[in-house]
Amino acid sequence: MTFRPIAIALSPNTQARDAILASSLMLQPWRWKRGHMDRRVERWFAKRLGNQYNVAVDSGRSALMIALEALGIEPDDEILTQAFTCTAVPAALIWRKAKPVWVDIDESYNIDPIDLEQKITKRSKAIIVQNTFGVPADYDAILAIARKHHLYVIEDCAHSLGATWNDKPLGSLGDIAIFSFGRDKVISSVSGGLITTHNAAVGKKLHAITDTLAPPRNAFIAKQLFHIIFFTALVLPTYHLFSIGKVLHAIGRLLRLTTYAVTKGEKKLQQPAYMPARLSNALARIAFSQLQRLDRFNTHRVAVAQEFRKHIKTAKRYTPQHEHPQGQSIFLRYALAIKFDKKSKQPTDTKRSFLRHAHAAKLYLGDWYNGPITPLSVPFADVHYEHGSCPRAEQAAASVINLPTYPRLSPDEIKRIIKFMNHEKS
Repeated sequence: MTFRPIAIALSPNTQARDAILASSLMLQPWRWKRGHMDRRVERWFAKRLGNQYNVAVDSGRSALMIALEALGIEPDDEILTQAFTCTAVPAALIWRKAKPVWVDIDESYNIDPIDLEQKITKRSKAIIVQNTFGVPADYDAILAIARKHHLYVIEDCAHSLGATWNDKPLGSLGDIAIFSFGRDKVISSVSGGLITTHNAAVGKKLHAITDTLAPPRNAFIAKQLFHIIFFTALVLPTYHLFSIGKVLHAIGRLLRLTTYAVTKGEKKLQQPAYMPARLSNALARIAFSQLQRLDRFNTHRVAVAQEFRKHIKTAKRYTPQHEHPQGQSIFLRYALAIKFDKKSKQPTDTKRSFLRHAHAAKLYLGDWYNGPITPLSVPFADVHYEHGSCPRAEQAAASVINLPTYPRLSPDEIKRIIKFMNHEKS
């Protein structure tokens, strides 16, 4: 019997080698801030994407903030971005005093080119392309629209490191791109990110902005390293052993031994004092170790997605996420929309019932995203979102669940998920 949960959001990437590396680094505080590992991460991306300018930073949110500044985005400039996203995106725009303009999604859960072009105004300056769950957006249409209207394209590759469009890596197609190394992203150093561009003028601005940044404080770095050790060696292996792991998780939160993915302040659009910052040497070491396993991670994710696609009976119960044929997805998560149960008063009732059944079966599946902007506590008026403005995104938020594809997922666990999906009744 295994006590480790099938849990999509509890540091799914980290393996024993990551915990060993983090433990070693914990004992070497003189290596936490300064070293050469951030440069090695940057060189890895330069080689992989073919972009000359690459800067490793403390988070995807910092990466987006800095990208906006490098592009010369000014207060009140309009940035076109999709609904069905995380608060990290509009928060970075608000911190820059730019205005998000919300665009609906297509069947790939990415920005819809038709709605996109209809919402362009004279104040529009850039388009953010999200690549939701590791499935590429319609780049041919988006790039054509950007050229026509003289708009920057910002690739948000937080979900899609390793994905391609017409055999070209995502992150190399737009004017600038950002990546996240957050705790449940494609690779994970718990906190981290990167900005990349092939544009010389933008790249010089990028370096001018980031050359003055320092890494986060030692206390922050220590918490991220502890997070890896704590979850990999203690919480997850004992999660269902008399609920020891659950208790440890709660104690860790109570004693503030670990950090939240999104702080309470960020949910209210408050910028953390430590952002933006450079990627610390210690966390860059973790990120670089996982970059060496990226292709293995993604091969596993694609294989898991193929198993789900092959064996989950979707016709009557689920609608799979659409993929554009020019794209090669990496499936950070495998998304399905639950078809509306006519007995439920609201579509969200069907989704909530489904997730309750999954939880009872000890399957902690994903709820990205439970609103057009997640979490729902985000003040929509402050991010310029109006209910009803993106109906397909709102419908997706009410119906889409995501299945895990993470590297640790075993064949037996895959079979458990498939069995549950084929027999679950709400």
